[in-house]
This record gives sequence, C-alpha cells and structure tokens, in this order.
Amino acid sequence: MELQHHLIGDHTTLEVMHAEVQAVLEGRAHELGAPQPFRNLVAQARLGSPSEAHERFFREMLADIDEPTTPFGLIEVHGDGSEVGEAQRMLPQALNDRLRDQARRLG
Repeated sequence: MELQHHLIGDHTTLEVMHAEVQAVLEGRAHELGAPQPFRNLVAQARLGSPSEAHERFFREMLADIDEPTTPFGLIEVHGDGSEVGEAQRMLPQALNDRLRDQARRLG
C-alpha cells in the first residue's frame, strides 16, 4: 500500500504525469519515452532506503497531525463502497473548448 501511494501521489510523479498528458493533448505523444515495466519501479524502490528510514521520515513529518485529514467529509463513508454512484454530464462543445484553451494557457 505504501508503494502505491507514492506511485500516484507524490509531487514528482504528478509533474511527470501532467507533462505526459499535456504532450498527448498537444499531439506530441511521439516525443514521449517508451514506458518502463512497473517491475523496474518496484525494484528501484525496494533497493533504495530501508523501510525504517521511510517510516522515521514520515513519523517526523506528520508528528504534529493529531486528527484525520480526509477531504469533503469522506470520513463519514460507511460500507463496502457498493452504494457509490457515478454521474456524468456532457458539456456544450463551446464550453469544453474554452476550458481546454484555459487549461493550456495555465499549463
């Protein structure tokens, strides 16, 4: 679980993912490097610092947090998730285009 969190939630990964998505949206997917096997990342992570060092680091960084930090009241979620719903809404094309333009301008 710890490894998964860092794969999707750290700042460096977020920047890489953002740059890759932006390249695809701009028609530059051919510029991206070949994807590496996930096992390479796992091996690299396991060969790094010992887990005790990671635990010590996060205990120090999070030592003053004494309450849950869940967003949007999600701490009140109960059950196995089977009651979770999904909603979709199509945007008018003009609004969609304006949103994409604004996103590109803001990087």
